[in-house]
Amino acid sequence: MRYNVHYTDEENAVRLMDVETVKDLLARRAYYLDGGDYAGELRDLWVQDPEKRKTASYGENWGYLVGMESLEKKYAGRNVPETGWGAVHTVNTGHVHLAYDGKTARGLFYDVYECSASRPDGTAETIVVCGPLACDFIKEDGGWKIWHLFQGADHVFTVGEPYAEVPIPRPDASNPVAREFPEPDVPLKTYDPDYGWADNYPPMPDPYYTFRPEESYGPEGHPDYVKEVTFS
Repeated sequence: MRYNVHYTDEENAVRLMDVETVKDLLARRAYYLDGGDYAGELRDLWVQDPEKRKTASYGENWGYLVGMESLEKKYAGRNVPETGWGAVHTVNTGHVHLAYDGKTARGLFYDVYECSASRPDGTAETIVVCGPLACDFIKEDGGWKIWHLFQGADHVFTVGEPYAEVPIPRPDASNPVAREFPEPDVPLKTYDPDYGWADNYPPMPDPYYTFRPEESYGPEGHPDYVKEVTFS
């Protein structure tokens, strides 16, 4: 949908800077992930407004964590090896729409990343993951923040594993990303990469005037979402 909205040159300059700022926000997040600093990521990059914290969400192929309390416990509470840990996220092809009211933004990126871990018992593992990253951003007093983030997984393989031998459909028990995802607050098969992007989720962001939960990258915006729980 197109809106008949006009801005001054100064307003357009601010909007252009806002778009670049939200892209930079995800680039900054990549460095937190590199060190396994999930708690610092939530503290510094995510929403701080008490009401927005209630609806903050993080999703993967198997559902969503909802509410900052859940994210702090389940997302930031994951174990990261004290030694021999590294994660590199590229977060490429950013496509961002800033709401016409300037209060929120939506972005779709493609992320190719690897995670490596060596353990005290001498074992080591490196996995490579490719998939879409979709994010709702909101402007707070302290600047732009992450509100809802969805990290999908298309291709997941362990370095040294013959990729041609990975079964399709792939059981979650053999998927290293699935094994690491915490018990979701909203269990939902959000994203099924086995046969391509036929479900068109997450969708590319379209021009929009103001934020609507049913059009977001949070659980309410998923086409199969059914509201069963009220989060407090």
